[in-house]
Formats: sequence, structure tokens, C-alpha cells
Amino acid sequence: MTEAFLHYIWKHQYFDKKNLKTTQGEPLTIFNPGYHNTDAGPDFKEAKISIAGIEWRGQVEIHINASDWQKHKHQLDKAYNSTVLHVVLKEDDHVKRQDNTSIPTLELDNRIYLTMIQQYDQLLETSGSIPCDALLAEIDDLTKISMIDKAVMQRLERKSLRIQDFLHETNNNWEETTYQLLAENFGFKINAGPFLKLAKSLPLKIIKKHADQVEQVEALLFGQAGFLEEKKGDEYLDKLSKEYNFLQSKYSLQPISLHEWKFLRLRPANFPTLRIAQLASILTESSSLFASFIQESPKAIIELLRRETSTYWQNHYQFGESTSSKLKGLGKSSAILVCINTVVPLLIAYSKHIDDQKCTDKAIDLLQFLPAEKNKITHIMDQSGFTQNNAFDTQGAIELHNNFCAKSRCLECNIGAKLVKPA
Repeated sequence: MTEAFLHYIWKHQYFDKKNLKTTQGEPLTIFNPGYHNTDAGPDFKEAKISIAGIEWRGQVEIHINASDWQKHKHQLDKAYNSTVLHVVLKEDDHVKRQDNTSIPTLELDNRIYLTMIQQYDQLLETSGSIPCDALLAEIDDLTKISMIDKAVMQRLERKSLRIQDFLHETNNNWEETTYQLLAENFGFKINAGPFLKLAKSLPLKIIKKHADQVEQVEALLFGQAGFLEEKKGDEYLDKLSKEYNFLQSKYSLQPISLHEWKFLRLRPANFPTLRIAQLASILTESSSLFASFIQESPKAIIELLRRETSTYWQNHYQFGESTSSKLKGLGKSSAILVCINTVVPLLIAYSKHIDDQKCTDKAIDLLQFLPAEKNKITHIMDQSGFTQNNAFDTQGAIELHNNFCAKSRCLECNIGAKLVKPA
């Protein structure tokens, strides 16, 4: 038994309310359980109850044992003085407010439906990554779909909030924010940090002054990344190095440390050097990345992200190391990930900024246009019976797995709640 379960029971009033009385023997009627408070203070606010015929409006606090009131030091907190009812599984102590007045208590032991307890215990005891895996056959497709929708919107909301952090740091500059977010996502998980540092060390306004010359943009990016400090006797590296030395002095630039970058266990196609070249190509193609991401069609956005690199990087993974393979732009699956993690959150954040649902609709349309992702988590969810036809489905499945299933937040999930709900 957990407090979260008791919160769920109280919120939905899933307990036997016949001859309801407080532990002091006074008749109790619940008109409104209140709304769940996720901030500091009592668990439910603005409840409306009647005790012995007297109506009370106030807060409700919930504990497994009544003695938890003292353990949590609520008796010392003024926020709990307005508590009108203490709901517990077992009353093992009598609690009072700061002014020494007693708090009426409702004990739920023997009032919660046994089937609910058994179903909830079964979910908690499951060893797999999806607690309800063995019970999913009982769930209709509509419930699954509604939960995927809920998970997607929660994921988009969280990602869009991070855009606000970028905007705050860039003084509400959407272009600079787009540039920094795109750069970070070009690093994927391994090199996201160094890529973001690179972008922050090299303002977009400087790149724009040289956007008509891809070699100058590459010189700026590779120089700031620290890669031009190496001496490999490579003609192109030497050329960029000379260019960077001039631009570094002109703009008073300070490069990041070369040691920030990680190559270990990466396939050559994922080397940060090649990713930087791909980013440079995109930055020289679009005069406004933000406008392109907000206004262009899904197909045009993917084409922009997959733009071919300069000639040198079409047969090099690193400076001085050529390959017989023909290297083009960002791979399709990589472009899809960058699009999901850059363009979609930007659309959601901008939708809120201008208070226009159209950008949110475009973000959803974009996810539904993009093919389903394939990774370890989407495979697990597919095996459990979650249909994933596009990126909207896979983003929902990933969110559901990571932030509901893996954390045993079953009662906050439409599926888990339906399994626990009394018949």
C-alpha cells in the first residue's frame, strides 16, 4: 500500500461509504473530496464535508498511518491548520493542529475494495518494465490510444518548457534559440553538451555575416570546437586554420576545449567532425532557420536537415582521414530525430507564445508525418501490444514507458487506472 494509492482512492471515492463515520463516531458526509494539490501543503484542497451535521470547507491530508502526521512535522506547519479531515489507512495516533484542536479522522482500513488492492499489488509486484504487461489484453484499444495521446502531450509540454530556458538566456531571440537547440541535437546523446557549448561560444549573428561562404562558416565552427588546433598536414585543415585565426582575432573568440568531444564507440558516420560539417551546410542554406522550421512543410524541413556537406566532407570523417565511401548529409533516421527534438518543441513553444493552436496542430501533423522510430524502448512497447505507426505513436510510447511504466505511476496512467478501478 502506498500514499499514492490512497490519494487515488480518495480522489475517485473508491471506497465503501455506507454508514460513514469518523473514528470519533461522528457521522460523516463527503460532498466534494477537493482537488489534488501537487504543491506544498495538504494533499487535497477546497474539500466540502459534513461532520455531525456541521458543514466544513477546507483541506484534506492523507497518510498510511495517522502517526505520519507527526513524522512529517505537520503539527509545526501553519499550512495544515486548515485541515478539516485526516484520511488514513490506520489510525495509530490521535493528531492535533497547532492550536491543540483535534482533527477529525477517517480510517479507510476495511473500506477499500479488496479487488482494487489485489490489482494494485499485482501491478507493483511485476518485475518487468511494463507493470501491466500481463493484464494489457484486458484493455481496449481506445484506452491505449487515449493514454498514448496523453503521454505525447505531456512529453511535448515538458520539451517546450525547456525552450523557455533557451529564450531566457538569449533575451527572447527565437533565431538564436533555434540555432542553439539545433546544434545541441546534432550532438545527439554523446556530444550534445559540447555542441551546445560550441553554439553558445559562437553567436549566430557572427555566422550569418559569413553564411555565403561555407568555408568561412566551417572555419568558425571547427575553430571554435578546437579541431583546428591539431596539426595533421592536411591542406584543407590548414586553409580553415588560417581563416579561423583571422576571424578569431576579429571577433575575439575563445574556442572550447578539444577534449570535450567524444569519438569512442561512435560509428564514423556519427563522428562530431562530420556532424559539425553537416551543421555548417544547413547554416549556409537557410537565412532563417526559425522561419524555415515554423513555415516549411515536413518534407522541406527534412530536406533542409539532410542537406549535403561541402566537397571535402563528402569523403572525410575527420581531418586528414579520407574514405572511399560517398558521404552525404545527415542520414534519414538521424534527421528524423533532430526534427523530433528540435522542430516539434519549437512549434509547441511558439504556439503558446503567440497563443495560436495552428502551430501545435502543425507539430502534431509533423509527428504523424514522420515514420515510427525504432529503438529498444519502442521494441518493448511493440511487443506489449502498443501499435506504433508513426513518430507520434513512438514518442507517446517512449514517454509512457519512461515516465509512467518505469516509475510505476500506474494510477496516473489511463490503463493502470482502468485496471485498478472497481467493477
